[in-house]
Amino acid sequence: MSKRTEERLAGTGRAVRDSDPETAQRELLRQISARLDPVALGASLAVVCGSMLLLATTVLVLKGGQQVGTHLGLLSQYLPGYRVTPGGSVVGALYASAGGFLLGWFSAHLRNAFLRMYLWMVRFWADLSHAYFLDRLD
Repeated sequence: MSKRTEERLAGTGRAVRDSDPETAQRELLRQISARLDPVALGASLAVVCGSMLLLATTVLVLKGGQQVGTHLGLLSQYLPGYRVTPGGSVVGALYASAGGFLLGWFSAHLRNAFLRMYLWMVRFWADLSHAYFLDRLD
């Protein structure tokens, strides 16, 4: 293959020249260790959590019966204003959305921090294992 030949990294659609393996490795490492966007993860979890509680409450309200949603009604101990009613399902969805956003935002920040720390440790130990480490201590 010539220097102009380009290979595609696995499923990313980004081209890297095969003549420079170090550049290809850096690009692959950059893609593997991509940061999570805290707002995007928070928003997606907010939509999922809010819609799940809204759906669960709505199904129980439509199902009806003498005691509607006794177990789900216990959420009113933690979510003021929540009841197993059509109006309460909206209040519960708002609470669940806020909780889902906070969970996603915090999880993304935590994952990014641990990944940053892990990559720093890998680089640190790679530098320590270098053959001429003691020669650089002057």
